[in-house]
Amino acid sequence: MLQSLSKTVFVLSILLLIGCETIPDTSTPHPVRTLDRSQVESMNCVFLYRSSKTVSGWSTASATANGLRELKNQAIVAEGNAVVITNAYPTSIWREGYELDGVNLSVDVYKCPGL
Repeated sequence: MLQSLSKTVFVLSILLLIGCETIPDTSTPHPVRTLDRSQVESMNCVFLYRSSKTVSGWSTASATANGLRELKNQAIVAEGNAVVITNAYPTSIWREGYELDGVNLSVDVYKCPGL
């Protein structure tokens, strides 16, 4: 009896560890800055492209943070160093029969001198 209980606890522990999600390190600022329209105009930034992404998260706020991080990572590939959020609205995402909080996020990507 004790042996089967310990096996059950072991299996449940493994399943719990597998299901855990790693939280990204947000202690250092992202190299791509979030600016507003007046800042990109005053800094004479060059428009590179427009992008959008629909992302899920634990809440609408975490979905927004996840999406912004992903869009900023994309901007690095195009040598952009700033984004302007042009649109963000909450949405629902269905995955495996469950409704998740989500957000549709749109940004304009810029290359700004001096950043």
